[in-house]
Amino acid sequence: MYEFNEKVDFALNSEIEVDAVHFLHSEEDESSETSVNLEVEDIVDDVQTAWAGRSRGPQPKDASVTSKPSVSTDPSLGNYFREARQFTLLSPAEELEIGRRARDGDKEARTQLVLANLRLVARVARKFNGRGLDFEDLVQEGNFGLIRASQLFDPSKGARFSTYATMWIMQFISRGVDNHARSVRLPVNIQNDIRLVRRKIFHFNRIYGTEPNFSQIAQLTKLSDSRIGIAMENMQTCISLNQEAPGSTGVELGEKVAGSDGSDTEECAELYFTTKLLESLLVRLSEVERQVLIMHYGLYGREALGYTAISARMGLSTAVLRRALANGIKKMQRMTSKDLGFLHFRH
Repeated sequence: MYEFNEKVDFALNSEIEVDAVHFLHSEEDESSETSVNLEVEDIVDDVQTAWAGRSRGPQPKDASVTSKPSVSTDPSLGNYFREARQFTLLSPAEELEIGRRARDGDKEARTQLVLANLRLVARVARKFNGRGLDFEDLVQEGNFGLIRASQLFDPSKGARFSTYATMWIMQFISRGVDNHARSVRLPVNIQNDIRLVRRKIFHFNRIYGTEPNFSQIAQLTKLSDSRIGIAMENMQTCISLNQEAPGSTGVELGEKVAGSDGSDTEECAELYFTTKLLESLLVRLSEVERQVLIMHYGLYGREALGYTAISARMGLSTAVLRRALANGIKKMQRMTSKDLGFLHFRH
C-alpha cells in the first residue's frame, strides 16, 4: 500500500490536480493552482503530525525530519478504527464554530475537521470493498476527499460536515477504483482528445463560471461528436458539487446531498451514483436527443418545456422532437437497467 505522503506527492504532481473540482489540468493556470496545492500539503502535514503524535507518542529528537509518517501503516481495519477513535468527535456547536473558521481560511480548523471525521472515511470505504482496491488504499483515497471537503465546507448551508464530506470521500474513492480498473492503456489519439477537452472545459468554466454544453465543447475543440463522446467517457473526472442537481431548480448538487433535510450517507450515495450514471448516458446520445431530453424533463435545474417551446428554440418540428426523445429514451434504457428516479419516461 502506498503511504499517505507518497499519495500526496502523486496527487500534487500528477495531471489530475487535487484542487480542481473536476480534476481538470491546465498548464496555463499553474500559478493559481499552486497556493491551493500548498494548502493541501500543509493540511496533510498537520494531519500526519497529529496522527503520529497520537498513535506513536513523542518522536525521538534525532528522528529524521525528512521522513513523514503515513496516516495508517497497519492493514487491520480494527486498528484503523482504534487509532481514529483517539480523535474526539465534534459536537454540533463545535462543528459550527470550527466550520466557520475553516471556511474563512483557518488551516488549523480544517485539520480539526479532518481528524474528527477519519472514522467516516472508513465507513464509506467499506461500501467499495471488492471492487479491486485493498481497504487501505480505499481509505487513502477517501482521506483526500475528506481534506477537499474541509476546504469547501460552508456551515451556513445548514448541513452537517459529515454529510457534506461523504460526497467528496465517495468521489475520490470512486476515482481511485476507476483508475485501478484501467488495465488497458488508452490509444495516444484518445489521450490527446481527453487533454484537449479537459483544457477547453477548464478555461470555459474559469471565464464564464459554468461548464460548456456538448455543442460548445464541439465548437471549442473542433472535434467530431463521436470523438468528444469517447473522450468524455474516458475522462477521469468527478461531478461538480456546484452544478444544479437533476430535477431541482436553483439547488446545487452539493446542497441537495448535504442539505438540512436530513439526507444521510445512503441517500448521498444514491444521488451521487444516479447523477454520475445520467452524465455517462447523456454523452452517448446525439446532440438533438440530448438537448430534447434535458429541456423536456427540466434536468439540471432547468424549467421543463413542452414540444412547442422546444421547437421554437431548436427550430425543429414537434414530430422530429418526439422521435428524438423516444430514440434517446430507448437508447438510455438499453444502456442501463437502473431506474433514474427523476426521469419518468413518459413522452
